[in-house]
Amino acid sequence: MSRQFWVALVVVLVLGLGTFGFFSVFDRAIIERPIPPKPEVLRDRFRAAIRTLEHLDLDADRLGLLEALTGLNRPDVLIVGDDREEVSARARSRVQAFVEQGGVLILEAKWYAEDDSLADLFGVERRAIVSDESDESESSESDDDADDADGDPFEDGYSEDETVEDGADADSDVESEDSTAEDSTAEDSAAQDGTATEDGTTNDTEGEDADYDESEDADSDFDLDDYFDAADSSDRLKNRFFPDPNLRRIQWANVPEMLVHIPWQQHLSRFRTEAILADASGQYVLTFPVGKGEVVVLNSLSMFENFELARNDHAEFLWQLIHRHPDPKSVMFYIPERRDLADWVKKNAWAPMLALGILIGFWLWRAMPRFGPIAEDPVPVRRRLLEHLRASGNFLAAANQREEIGLAALRVALARVRREFPHIGIANEAETREFLIKQFSLTPDCAFQIASQQTPGTILEWTRLMRACRDVHAALDHQQIRKR
Repeated sequence: MSRQFWVALVVVLVLGLGTFGFFSVFDRAIIERPIPPKPEVLRDRFRAAIRTLEHLDLDADRLGLLEALTGLNRPDVLIVGDDREEVSARARSRVQAFVEQGGVLILEAKWYAEDDSLADLFGVERRAIVSDESDESESSESDDDADDADGDPFEDGYSEDETVEDGADADSDVESEDSTAEDSTAEDSAAQDGTATEDGTTNDTEGEDADYDESEDADSDFDLDDYFDAADSSDRLKNRFFPDPNLRRIQWANVPEMLVHIPWQQHLSRFRTEAILADASGQYVLTFPVGKGEVVVLNSLSMFENFELARNDHAEFLWQLIHRHPDPKSVMFYIPERRDLADWVKKNAWAPMLALGILIGFWLWRAMPRFGPIAEDPVPVRRRLLEHLRASGNFLAAANQREEIGLAALRVALARVRREFPHIGIANEAETREFLIKQFSLTPDCAFQIASQQTPGTILEWTRLMRACRDVHAALDHQQIRKR
């Protein structure tokens, strides 16, 4: 084999070994790039809830107008958010009839400073939550020693019937048994996400999912930006943990305890209506019957939005609210239609706009230059002097200036006669008139007007004078021809 072959083989082996060594020691890392949500997910905040209910064999759809809540559009459960505009009287009557006939209305109350005709329709009052710093300090001290503190009847969303009576051994035994059972239930429910501490908070068992240090107390400062402004999209789907002040425990009969994130917004109240979620600061969820149906009023429906439904027990909470109806088969989410000008014109004034468009198109077709080759300009033709004079005469005649035309014609005719017959230049008017009558056979009136340079007053006389001037020119032309 030649030397070049061995050199090429060595070069290939060196390059192969170098490539193999590079990839063997190369630090390969996985780069995660979060995929932004689609625009329809940002526009429709209940899209995930609708998809979830459809997978659970429920007929879930959107309702654009509350006035259409009748007939085939009548669902079993109606969910109405706070993004609604002013509700008309017809829409309020339809909603009230829907509830009275056995439907379940899940209503998100508006801010207390805004008008909410639907909440007022069912007698729900809204007011701001006034927090006292002294009450907060007392509640934080009571959380440090849960065994000695008096239980708040509305703490964490359900009441705790715990009473302490000194000197009664039987009552103390019953109380200890109840507290032991409640502690075991709380530990079992918290074990799903972490371990329960003495003050009721929970810690995640896995280090990568922990949202706070185990050494933190329940009264430590909590930063909501960790949950609402998370840079990583995966953090938005993680469960929330205590000491989040908006994370609440909800427990109904025959339903396991649920952890739901409901913001502190406002206090809801209604005459002779007990709240299913409340604390010392206010009431946040109300439920009451109306006719054959039921109304559930919440401070917020944010736990059912796209990026919140998968957290904690929000999906279970939605499922339990829907099953306030005995046999729910269809659920509708009220999403107001966007009534912009283009949609209104398309729906109500399409015919006038079409006619206007046709007229504008026809006008543009008439205004724009025609397509095709440009025609050449005609060849310029040299016109005779008589044509120019005739055009000037027509213009002056149309402008009522016949006198100027007549004077010009008389001067030209007399000047030509004097040029052909020089003795007329020294003759007087009478001699000139007699010569014109005799030489050119003119009438006495026309000869007098030519000799005296006077124009007639009427159109008929003016026409006769012009013909006489023409006869003079014709006779002179004939004489010139004869002389030649």
